[in-house]
Amino acid sequence: MDDQHQESGQEIHLPDPSPWPIIAGLAAMFLGVALVWWARDTGSDIASVALGAAGAVMLVTVAGWAYEDGRMRAKAASHQEHGDTGVRFTQVITFAIPEGQLDAARAGLLSELNARENSLRDLAGFQDFRIVVSPAATGTSQVLAETTWSSREGLATYDESRETLLDLINSHPDQVAAGTVQVFDMEVVRDSKDVAVRFGKGTAAAIIGALAVGGFFVGAGLTLFEGESTVVEGDGGGVVPPPSGFAQTGLLGAVDFAFSETDIALPPNTEITMTVVNAGAAPHNWHLFQSSTAGDGPLVSGCTAGCDGGGSDVATPILNGGESAEFTFTTPGPGEYAFWCSIHPTQMLGTLTVAEGVPVPGGGGGGEGDAGDTPSGTTSISAKDLLFSTEELQLPANQEVTVSFDNEDASIPHNIEFFEGPVAGQGALIETCSEGCADGGAAVKTALEAGPVTQTFTFTTPGPGTYSYWCVVHPTQMVGTVTIK
Repeated sequence: MDDQHQESGQEIHLPDPSPWPIIAGLAAMFLGVALVWWARDTGSDIASVALGAAGAVMLVTVAGWAYEDGRMRAKAASHQEHGDTGVRFTQVITFAIPEGQLDAARAGLLSELNARENSLRDLAGFQDFRIVVSPAATGTSQVLAETTWSSREGLATYDESRETLLDLINSHPDQVAAGTVQVFDMEVVRDSKDVAVRFGKGTAAAIIGALAVGGFFVGAGLTLFEGESTVVEGDGGGVVPPPSGFAQTGLLGAVDFAFSETDIALPPNTEITMTVVNAGAAPHNWHLFQSSTAGDGPLVSGCTAGCDGGGSDVATPILNGGESAEFTFTTPGPGEYAFWCSIHPTQMLGTLTVAEGVPVPGGGGGGEGDAGDTPSGTTSISAKDLLFSTEELQLPANQEVTVSFDNEDASIPHNIEFFEGPVAGQGALIETCSEGCADGGAAVKTALEAGPVTQTFTFTTPGPGTYSYWCVVHPTQMVGTVTIK
């Protein structure tokens, strides 16, 4: 190829080094990370915004690369039109910078000269631009600015414009020593500079960038399909959603990579049956520790059925996606106990609070000891993350019931108010409260208090029908329905 090139006397213009392959690789990495994030947390507004921004960046990158490619093709065509002879021409401008003005010239004239390369690249026949400075401690500093052209016509067209380097130099008389500017238009007789090496770096960058783009997309795609963990198939082929409402169901969900609830409560010294459901794709388990710090000390003992290996330690076996484990154990005395997934101990952590008065999950009966102090008619509802734990309550008609309202939102005030009609906020409050309501009154509502706090109140339910409740501070978010039968 080199011999043919020399014999034909034609110069083949290869593409200039381009930053777009590197930019495309970074954009692809950004897009891949955003895809992984969004796939693992489809409900996150921030993840959705990041994915949209990454897509926009990728589109701009593709458009910019396409524009650069078109510009290079046009430039190559221009070189072919003007450079058939293989002879190149150069314009050399030399001038001196006065003593004491070199720093000012670096920030002024020299900086502007350097920035002029972008506009020169768009001119027909332009090939190269160099600025050489010989700084001097005393006296003037010499500067050489050289442009190289593929044809005499290209250089002549450039000279005829009023945007030459000479025009720019003459516009800075304070940074150019008077009478030192010289201009030489010359034909290149011999040039040992290997231009092909410079252009070859651009090709190598394009290959590396393309590989990076492909690698990031493949990795992002694999992670996306692996990470579809919010809904998986169970043993029976059905869909296993992450369970919610531990206090109502006794179900604790494990998704990738968090428990459905990180704070749960149980009564002390009570036989409890609970279920851990792996609603993710990765394997998970559940271990309960005797201390308030996960991983510190031994596990709680007292398991009577369903625990790992049939042992007494309160720990489930490792559960694959869609699997669940039901186990029974006797809760320890009052206090705080930590739990974790031993496979993901830094991500999947939580606290079990054992306290008097906490109902058995799912409305089950109490066990030994003080658990009998919890009334069998107690109904529990909690407030967390500006939501009630349930939007539907069912109560018996014309009976005295006790409700435990737990505000789990730290420093955020909540209450609960029960209305006589099916639409919260319309009509009057139910007024049959006998104990624990706000201000000691008859209206069935709790005092407005910031969490964490638990309030218990007792009232007599009205006749069968549909009633409603809300939090007066967050009436559009925290609202629910009571069905009384």
